[in-house]
Amino acid sequence: AKFVIRQAMEMCMSAGVGHNIQQMIVELNPLLEAFGNARTALNDNSSRFGKFIQLIFQPNGRIVGAGLDQYLLEKSRVCVQGEKERNFHIFYFLFAGLTDEERRQLHLKNPSEHHYLNSYKNLIADCSSVENRAAFAAVLDSMRRVEFREEEIADVRVLLAAVLLIGDIEFEGDKDKATIKSKESLISLGALLQLRDVTELGASLTTLQSITRGETVVKCYSPEKAVDVRDALAKALYSKMFYWIVMKINLCLQPEPSNDHLHLGILDIFGFENFAVNSFEQLCINLANEQLQQYFNHQIFAMEKVEYAKEGLKDLEISFNDNTSVLNLFLVKPGGLLSLLDEQCKGVNGTDQAFVQRCKDHFKKHPNFTPHRGDGLEFTVKHFASNVRYEAAGFLDKNKDSLPEGVVSAIMGSGVKLVTVVMSTSFKTTRSQLRTSVHMKPSQRKSMRLMSHSRRGALTKQGKGGGKFLSVGSYFRESLELLMERIFSATPHFVRCIKPNQSKLPGNFDDDYTILQLRYTGMLEAVRVRKEGFSYRPFFSDFCDAYKCLAYDFTDKTSHPSEPMCQVILKRAGIEGWRLGHARVFLRYYHQERLLLLLKEQEDKALVLQKVFRGQQTRKWAKPLREAQKKERAQICAFLQSIEPNVEVCFQRILTLNKTDNQLAVTRFGNNNKEYLEELEAKGRGRRGTKPSPVLG
Repeated sequence: AKFVIRQAMEMCMSAGVGHNIQQMIVELNPLLEAFGNARTALNDNSSRFGKFIQLIFQPNGRIVGAGLDQYLLEKSRVCVQGEKERNFHIFYFLFAGLTDEERRQLHLKNPSEHHYLNSYKNLIADCSSVENRAAFAAVLDSMRRVEFREEEIADVRVLLAAVLLIGDIEFEGDKDKATIKSKESLISLGALLQLRDVTELGASLTTLQSITRGETVVKCYSPEKAVDVRDALAKALYSKMFYWIVMKINLCLQPEPSNDHLHLGILDIFGFENFAVNSFEQLCINLANEQLQQYFNHQIFAMEKVEYAKEGLKDLEISFNDNTSVLNLFLVKPGGLLSLLDEQCKGVNGTDQAFVQRCKDHFKKHPNFTPHRGDGLEFTVKHFASNVRYEAAGFLDKNKDSLPEGVVSAIMGSGVKLVTVVMSTSFKTTRSQLRTSVHMKPSQRKSMRLMSHSRRGALTKQGKGGGKFLSVGSYFRESLELLMERIFSATPHFVRCIKPNQSKLPGNFDDDYTILQLRYTGMLEAVRVRKEGFSYRPFFSDFCDAYKCLAYDFTDKTSHPSEPMCQVILKRAGIEGWRLGHARVFLRYYHQERLLLLLKEQEDKALVLQKVFRGQQTRKWAKPLREAQKKERAQICAFLQSIEPNVEVCFQRILTLNKTDNQLAVTRFGNNNKEYLEELEAKGRGRRGTKPSPVLG
């Protein structure tokens, strides 16, 4: 997604329609990645939330704003990480960027001493690296560019430290009563958040107070339940802070309303997930992928039928795996899996066990639901990609996504402004608040209704009145439906990301792992349907221009592209099973290969002709040059032979002059140079014995 955004920004600059806001959009990436990305076993920078980014342009191409919607932040990662995985990047950046004094002010210890960071100590060894320090500086710079105030940035640091301190609170006791093991972390948390009464927070983490018939009833938590409440508080603080950051970004980037604006939407969301243990998060992620897969089917397969009908080929049938059944399993109202989960959440005595039993009874004949024997909390759903086994333990708590009132009341006593802001703001908006102006053609609205008619019941009035229950599943379903409306109103382009191996190594291509991803993304099904259908469908004119040489002479200028010409070419090429529409030729994938092979044969023959012709032309051009070269060489040889006698005479004359000069030297200087003169005489005799060789033979 970030590469697509960067490319759009570069195109704006190259067109001379840049704006200051485009730099803000580009520099949002460090901020979103720091708070929403983490290292996983398969990716060192994996996005742990889904996002829909909408770039807003003027008709001249000038970018004027943007919007960001987020989906399904994996907030459970705050408390628990898998093997070879880490918490969100921002925690490690924080330790790298803070000075020792700033750490003391935030009551932070070494990273390995904080429970939420020390699952695998070998992964925090590089916490204070130069790269992390630079990344933290980039995050701060990004926050300032989108108009975060300095006091807000300081409060964000406090909340991050508070999340870590919450995780350091430990509990002990028996199953009937939990107590705080050491109050050092609790006291540090109270000082950091400036709580009015830190004992109130401690009591709310270990007990549940309720009022029944005017009497206050106190129920003690077990240590395990106290840990769950503690983790719920940490997840709530972090997730609400993340939602607040997204809200601040949208307020900064939102342009003035206009009917002339153009939109470019980029959806970046998790792929299909099937782990050893799959919980409520995986169920929502896979539901989103089911919905997107149905849209993909509609665009790729249903539109195939439309294209065939448009060309008059109404007798052709396309078979593909329709996943409407599994979507109805989740989304139909009432009676869908999410509706049954909401029923249990609203009930006083609802449990995960009761939810699973309700699903077993309700879906016992459903082809996509397989219950497990016994009293276990597992069930299997047959998705478009593969069967996924879900562990329903914790489904109700995750769907409620609520904190005990005592915990909320205690934390609202904080003197840190941002804590009260995020804890008092509901970031779950209803459909009426989410809805934006979505313009769809009548055919698009009809397709949207056909896709969702079977699961659209009367919408509940959740969220429209104060205090009404709005579960995570309901909010996600509403957001997903709005997202699909946005996508249906646009022209889609699909980008599938495939990892070559699970080891994050270069030059290592794992065939089995790659095929598994192709199956999960629906690409194998798309290829199968394309192979069964007519994947190559050029217009008559394009087909004739490309393959006319297979049936007509190159010099033929009387024939013009038409349906009869296409028939002649196909018959001459020996192709069977093709179809002709009103304006297109419909060919299967192997037909195109056959045509290209015949073209290759023509090209090979043309190369032979070119070789022969070019050789003849070259020889014709080179013949007079070779004859002129031979004539010039003969003239040079004759000239050298004519001057050879004169050369010998000149050489003898030079020797005589040299001898005379030597004798004059003896006369003038005496016999002192006798040995030198004898040496010169010897050299002269040597030269006289050597006959000069001609320059050319």
